[in-house]
Amino acid sequence: MKFCLIGTGHAATSIAKAMRKISGSEIIAVCGSDVKHTLKFSKKNRIPRYYTSVQTMFENEKGVEGVIIATIPSRHYQDIVTSSRYVDRIIVEKPIVITTREIEGIRALVKERKISISVIYQLKYCKAYRQLKEELEKNSDNIHEIDLHLSQYRDLDYFSGYGTWRRNKKESGGGVLLQQGIHWMNMLCGIIGYDAAIVSVHQDFSEGIETESALSANLLIKTKRSGRSIPLNLFFSRISPTMPTTLRVYGDKFVYGMNDFRFFSVVPPRNVLQRVLSVISRKFPLLVSIVRNYYSGSYRDFWKDVISKNENGHRTSLFLEEALQDVELINDIYEWKGN
Repeated sequence: MKFCLIGTGHAATSIAKAMRKISGSEIIAVCGSDVKHTLKFSKKNRIPRYYTSVQTMFENEKGVEGVIIATIPSRHYQDIVTSSRYVDRIIVEKPIVITTREIEGIRALVKERKISISVIYQLKYCKAYRQLKEELEKNSDNIHEIDLHLSQYRDLDYFSGYGTWRRNKKESGGGVLLQQGIHWMNMLCGIIGYDAAIVSVHQDFSEGIETESALSANLLIKTKRSGRSIPLNLFFSRISPTMPTTLRVYGDKFVYGMNDFRFFSVVPPRNVLQRVLSVISRKFPLLVSIVRNYYSGSYRDFWKDVISKNENGHRTSLFLEEALQDVELINDIYEWKGN
């Protein structure tokens, strides 16, 4: 399949690298806002042609079968609408859009036209996620509580240069929760459910920018399977470089744990061996890192899945409705004012 790529940032670079590893698919043109940067990007990633106008690109690239959108979040909606006039297979970097009005627009667009829109959630293909999904679905009736602590350090340089959009909420949609935490929200809520009651929210803006530097929230998530409400305690931060990312799911005679999407464990509270291994993992993290299942192939596996489901005239969306619900829930958290 032949694709066009809109965007020349960090995400676009990862996409171009992944696509080169998939036989039978290629990016034949790229579109960016800055002509010099786009030319440099096209040469570095071996993309034949480059443009600075989306419409001009589509008018010239007659054989294109799909488009990949990796622009800043505030541009996603317009890029999707424009692309839908030329191709019927669209792949979008998360978050798919950032406002409620745009969410409604995407749902209407898909309903009106026979197009597929897939959203890039490559971490759904890593081994640790698959293990967690299996355990949560199997034991959802017995879960008591979920704690999620996300820490992805970002200093002020992260908001400069081509990243200046990250400090502006109208362009980014939000900070640590939407930009870094959406993968984890999708992972949990996609399995358990999106029917959430928000109990409390606290946001921190200590870095002096529009988007939050840290956020804590307490939610009650109603499970899709049984309708039970499970406490979900969130703390997302980009302030500290030393705090680890951890997920813990507590239930009847089990604790599930995940670190950085790489390592998954099932820890029965009464199992002495598991307790010993837990101590070892804390004391000797380098040793543990050697045996962790890294997710280097998950990006490639995502693309293979999207392409295989959209070949031979098929139009299949992947993760579209989940992606829209992710943004809806995150916006509800941002806008929560208390009871």
